[in-house]
Amino acid sequence: MVGVCFWVFNIIFMINSCFAKPKDCPEVCSCLGTYVDCGSNKFNTIPSNIPKWATHLNLQNNSIKKITDVNWKHFSELKELILNKNNIVSIPKDVLQYQTQLKILELNRNKLKVIDALTFKSLQHLSTLKLKRNQITELKDGAFYGLTRIDKLILDFNHLKVISKIWLYGLESLKELSISHNYINHIDLDAWEFCRTLFILDLSFNSLESVEADTFKNLGFLQKLSLNNNNITYIKDDAFAHLPRLKVLNLSNNKIWWTVEDANGVFQGLSDLVKFHLSGNKIKSINADAFVGLKNVTYLNLGNNNITSIQNNAFSEVPLLKNTNLYS
Repeated sequence: MVGVCFWVFNIIFMINSCFAKPKDCPEVCSCLGTYVDCGSNKFNTIPSNIPKWATHLNLQNNSIKKITDVNWKHFSELKELILNKNNIVSIPKDVLQYQTQLKILELNRNKLKVIDALTFKSLQHLSTLKLKRNQITELKDGAFYGLTRIDKLILDFNHLKVISKIWLYGLESLKELSISHNYINHIDLDAWEFCRTLFILDLSFNSLESVEADTFKNLGFLQKLSLNNNNITYIKDDAFAHLPRLKVLNLSNNKIWWTVEDANGVFQGLSDLVKFHLSGNKIKSINADAFVGLKNVTYLNLGNNNITSIQNNAFSEVPLLKNTNLYS
């Protein structure tokens, strides 16, 4: 019995030791290992007594307006910094110059309007940058220059109108770019010159009206492209020829009924495509040559159209097709 009590005591002691709050952990925050959680504390400024050993710092859901109120030099070990849901209006250049080990930076749901040149130039190890749901209208030339290891950049729900290489400069390692729910109405023809390794591109819920011959030039490694919920009415012949590795294409909820009803081979060049979404495009009929070149497509979504006519052999160019949604 004494032995049992001894082991129970030891287990309780170890549990308490593991979850005991470190002495230098801020009173209103919680700490576990090198993780420091100071979220949802109504902070107006960043606490100055954050432990220097912190590698992961959560400051989301506060009322922080400036990130210059603390000496970031003391927090050079940070690998993850979460500042979502605050009132931050700007990111001064070099403010995070000592965070050279930072890998994840989240600034979603703040009040950022402009990202200046070289804002993140010191964050050479950053792999993920999230700037979703701000009020960003402008990305200055070289806004992301210096992010030599960036994999993911999220800019959803902002007020951007143009995609240009001048703000994409330096993003050679980028794999995923999401700019959905903006006001994008123009893509410079050389926009992707510095983003040749992109795998995923989300441009859904914007204001694009056309896809030109070189709109996606230099994106030879792209595997997923979302263009749904734009105002696309025109697609140039061979517009997708620059995307030989594309696996998933979403063109739902646009105005491109003619690509299926009348055009011939608009989608040629997409020989690796597997999933194709064309729902909600007011398609009424399917031309026999509509899907020429789509030899590897297994899933085709044509739902939410008003298809009343399908020509003979309309799907003969899609020999691997297994799942077709025509009506719902």
